[in-house]
Amino acid sequence: MIAAHVYDAKIHESRFRQMEPGLPEKYQAKEGLKELRNSHGSLMSDGFQALSRGYMEGFLNKARKAGVKVQTVVEKGRNYVGLSRIAHRIKPGLTAMGAAGLGDTGDGMLGSTATRLLRSLNCDLLIGRAASPANGPVLTGIDGSEHAISALGKAMAFAEIIGAPLHLLAAYDPELHQRVFKTMADTMPPQAQAAVGMDRQQNLHESLIDEGLGTLYKQFLDEAGETISGEKLSNQTHLVADKGYRALVEKAAALGAGLICLGRFGHNQEDESDIGATAESVVRLARCHVHVSAPAWAVASTATPESDGMPWEPEALERLEKVPRFVRKMARRSVERTARDEGAERVTVKHLEKVSERFLKKG
Repeated sequence: MIAAHVYDAKIHESRFRQMEPGLPEKYQAKEGLKELRNSHGSLMSDGFQALSRGYMEGFLNKARKAGVKVQTVVEKGRNYVGLSRIAHRIKPGLTAMGAAGLGDTGDGMLGSTATRLLRSLNCDLLIGRAASPANGPVLTGIDGSEHAISALGKAMAFAEIIGAPLHLLAAYDPELHQRVFKTMADTMPPQAQAAVGMDRQQNLHESLIDEGLGTLYKQFLDEAGETISGEKLSNQTHLVADKGYRALVEKAAALGAGLICLGRFGHNQEDESDIGATAESVVRLARCHVHVSAPAWAVASTATPESDGMPWEPEALERLEKVPRFVRKMARRSVERTARDEGAERVTVKHLEKVSERFLKKG
């Protein structure tokens, strides 16, 4: 373990220079001002170094009692800049830090240093909350993505180490498509709605997408449960119709969870994004510890191939492209599994329809 502390004396030095014109007259003389600058500079430099040593000594004592080998790194500079540089230099597998520092106002807001590092680090990140329940359950978010698979593995490890029960939660938003269609209906003239078959499309979504989402996310939970099977872990699953971040935060509070584990991204990762909206919101709002798993390149070994090469009829593939992108990979796997179970050599429209019917019946 490497314990890092970065202290920022420069900001205090520059702020003192800005205050000089307003100092009492007796300090304005050249010699007096020079002496004041020197004494203040020495106080800031020596004081911050002593403070850093004080921080480290307490931590090192705890580490020694726990039998953990620790190296220390102390640097001068802006907190988040220095910590980011240290992390990029040593390339840690996990960075742990508090949600807020000495500037904590007690309102639960995520501190500025934690906010910046949450966005900039490319390793696992553990954000600690002082109010986190001790020895509470471990809760992990499941959405079928590679990131969630990685987070599940970390959650299993944490739960086993601390001897806590593991809870798996999958959340889906059935109201999203309803809001989209309502907005379209409010803005499109009747002629345009008729031209695109608005009524037919809305009925399709209500019967297939909205009802099928619950079944789909239940399947995500089942697949995650298969990963845990055989492990000596007490676990429970939760299927929730709500926004992902809200479901995780509220379930964690209800369970008295000590830790939430989730992936940095879900299904909708974009190249321009540094963190997914759900992960960022959970870190900001949760009142327990939150572990955010590393980005995709760090968990590539856990990725599930989109397809094993089973051929598709052109019409079936065309229909698959109409399935929302965030569930398309899972839909493809389900259809191919159905075709393979029937001994088929290629996927047809009938296989696609059979899977759709099964979702509707279960929904």
